[in-house]
Amino acid sequence: MATIAVIEPSNAHEKHIDFTPRELKLKAIDLVTQVCYLRVDEQTGNGIPMTGYVAAISKMETRSWALLFFHTARLKRLSSSLNPPETTTCTPLDPVLDHSYCDTSADCQAHSKDQSKEVSVLEKQIAKLQEEVTRLKLQKPKMSISDIIDHTEKMLLYTSFPADVFNVIVGMLSRMAPFNYYAGWAVTCFSIEDQLLITLMKLRLNYRDMDLAVRFGTSRATVSNIINTYVSVLHEIFFDGVLKEVGMPSQLKCKGSLPKSFEEFASARIAMDATEVIQDVPSDMNCQSLSYSSYKSRHTVKAVTCVAPNGALVFSSELYPGSTSDSAIVDHCGVLDQLHAGDLILADKGFNIFDKLPSGVSLNIPPFLSNKAHFTKEEAKLCYKIGKARIHVERANERIKNYDILNHIPAHILMI
Repeated sequence: MATIAVIEPSNAHEKHIDFTPRELKLKAIDLVTQVCYLRVDEQTGNGIPMTGYVAAISKMETRSWALLFFHTARLKRLSSSLNPPETTTCTPLDPVLDHSYCDTSADCQAHSKDQSKEVSVLEKQIAKLQEEVTRLKLQKPKMSISDIIDHTEKMLLYTSFPADVFNVIVGMLSRMAPFNYYAGWAVTCFSIEDQLLITLMKLRLNYRDMDLAVRFGTSRATVSNIINTYVSVLHEIFFDGVLKEVGMPSQLKCKGSLPKSFEEFASARIAMDATEVIQDVPSDMNCQSLSYSSYKSRHTVKAVTCVAPNGALVFSSELYPGSTSDSAIVDHCGVLDQLHAGDLILADKGFNIFDKLPSGVSLNIPPFLSNKAHFTKEEAKLCYKIGKARIHVERANERIKNYDILNHIPAHILMI
């Protein structure tokens, strides 16, 4: 005789069932046959789990049959409380989960370790990518010509040229490329447009090389290489190729674009003036004496500039020490050699060069007061007319000095 004690969690009391081994075997086989029709949960697709458990099983010869009977009895009792559908589906059991002989804990542990390692590697990669994203968000974008080409005010600030003039210069540079770079190695990380922008920003605003390197995301050596190269290229194009080779426009061309301020001077070909830029004090005493300008009361360098009646700069001399007179510079720089008979020069009182003029060339300067108390009416009108026409060369000199690169001239600069 075997006694089975079952505890029901729902009512929390024991039930004792007494069977002989033969009766227990028959009952178990009958219940197993009936439990095959155990109803499956229609919502989850899983079999309904047992809620009871074996509290104690007394010693018996057919212990396995007692366990089988217990489980099947519990499932039968649960299924009887439901209304099974006409057609039911049996959920197959997972032997790995339901049988101890399918225990694969060692394999699971090894697989879990591999997954942990993989997760750790992926977490490190994610952290690294997040740091890179954060760095890129904080990083300032590199400056480029595309950022300012559509803004006239920005173009004039950084380059002093509007977009159409800038594009013309780029076209000239493109025809001359490739260049022999100053440092001996070519710059390929920037386009011609951006390299020209770097050069013009240096000339226009006198940014330091390190500042430009930060703005354009490059090295200081690259910026220096670009500036030195492009300054030489621009000098070759505009100074050697235009001012020297083309020279001053003819009087006929000047008359074709003569402004109203030159109506009284129809034969004028150039307006002449001198401009001075402050220089560092030289260490040599002789150089200090030569570079000191009594007009500016500073150490300066001086150059003579000439503009056509339409305001275009057509001549610029080399640099001379600040103490050099205007007439001496005109005599030495060779500007008079480009004039022809019938040409008229407009200048101020400092250019008393009547004795140096070529044959047929005339000079118009304001009259001197001399020993008179005041100018006559005619002389005052002449001074006004000459000053009104000469304003173009003054404006040209102002545009030159707007380039901040001229704010600092080293003391060792070579002068004539």
